[in-house]
Amino acid sequence: MNLEGLVEGVASSRRYFLKHLANLPGEAWAYKPFPECMNLLETLVHLRIDDLTAAESIETLDEPDYSVTDSHYSDMAKGKDFLIESLNQSHAKLLSLIPSPRT
Repeated sequence: MNLEGLVEGVASSRRYFLKHLANLPGEAWAYKPFPECMNLLETLVHLRIDDLTAAESIETLDEPDYSVTDSHYSDMAKGKDFLIESLNQSHAKLLSLIPSPRT
């Protein structure tokens, strides 16, 4: 696999994940199969943090500042639509920072 295939695989995986969230009933977003598990809203925030810290690491060529990540969980109160849009934005930013082998 080359870099281009890796980037497309990451993008495809995110699209596949979000496709399965479409049309879920409201109660599904807070459901936890067991207490230690993240619910879907927490998972969206977690993925956004992954995107943001990876982007920060690429931009700074250093370890990201993980101390600010917990503050993102307060965004769950803004609802699933906000979280999905924020996740799409953070993922697009991350993918834009990965250089194409053709450039």
